[in-house]
Amino acid sequence: ASPFQQKSVGKTVKLRSDRKTGRVIIRCSQDGKRHEKYPKVRADLLIVDEECSVASREDILTMFLHLSGVQLSMSYSGCGKPVTSDRIVGGQDASPGDWPWQISLRRGGSHICGGVMIDSQWVLTAAHCFVRPYSVSDYMVNLGAYKLSVPSGVMSPITAINIHPIYKGAGSSGDIALLKLQYSIQYTDYIMPICIPEANVQFPSGMYCFVTGWGSIRQGVSLQSPQTLQQVELPIINQSDCDTMYHTNNPTLSPNTTIIRWDMICAGFPDGLKDACQGDSGGPLACKWDGSWLLAGIVSWGFGCAIANRPGVYTRVAAYSTWIKQFVPQFQLTPAVITPPFEPSGSVCPCHTHFLFLCTLLLHWLLK
Repeated sequence: ASPFQQKSVGKTVKLRSDRKTGRVIIRCSQDGKRHEKYPKVRADLLIVDEECSVASREDILTMFLHLSGVQLSMSYSGCGKPVTSDRIVGGQDASPGDWPWQISLRRGGSHICGGVMIDSQWVLTAAHCFVRPYSVSDYMVNLGAYKLSVPSGVMSPITAINIHPIYKGAGSSGDIALLKLQYSIQYTDYIMPICIPEANVQFPSGMYCFVTGWGSIRQGVSLQSPQTLQQVELPIINQSDCDTMYHTNNPTLSPNTTIIRWDMICAGFPDGLKDACQGDSGGPLACKWDGSWLLAGIVSWGFGCAIANRPGVYTRVAAYSTWIKQFVPQFQLTPAVITPPFEPSGSVCPCHTHFLFLCTLLLHWLLK
């Protein structure tokens, strides 16, 4: 019988080294009483995969247990505070660890939706990612992923899929689902939760936020291998303006019909250009305020991708903070009072612009 009856995935083992390692080999005899560990290192390692193999030579039976893992974070300081901050403003590729709450929802091994880690055992995504009939055993959550073509991070089964009861279908309210993971996941520099705002938190129009995911780069064009996590910076659009934009050049929609409902939030540019797209569903609309990243929304629906007057529509997470706490009573919500002015991450501070203007005038006067 195998001495490794108990699964190690999701557990933490202490090793002897202060350097990072990606693989540990434990060798033991047939009865499992004797074992050796290689290499000798000192660190905490989160086990994310294991593989048992048997090698027989004459009457000696040796078993090998390969444990793949990632080093635990020594710098976790609360939700919404990634260790790295290397952002490519105006670019496409994110950097590893920039968005440690981003997850990949898998079905049959394939990425189908994004999602957001909010607690060590809970993930938010969109309700429309699940088509009935479905079973929890059909899905896995990949935490800490960066390039989907290169396996990385932690793969966890799901034990519960909680879809909000008011969800009726595409474009309806309640497009939110709360997933419970089989394991309580240890945080690393690449796996951390985002902050969930209290119910009364408002994200004002003009505030710049980031959308991340592995979805199509434009309508009908899939993200190519190695499928690196993408990011885009977008301004918030208030509900009434967003609703007006969707009525523009849309004769099929009655002027009296409101399609941007109370639990929705929009983000994008009037002329399109940048947007979330297919495959990004369930992923985060993350806004930074007072040093922490808050989850303003999760990718819900839109008309095409990056089309003028058709900004992306997101489920407003603050509207469901009380619902989330029903499943996770100990969960701590984040208060915030967000006020302008807002500037995109790559913009020049107006004070700097004014200073440069004065310097130019002074130089012109000196050269006269």
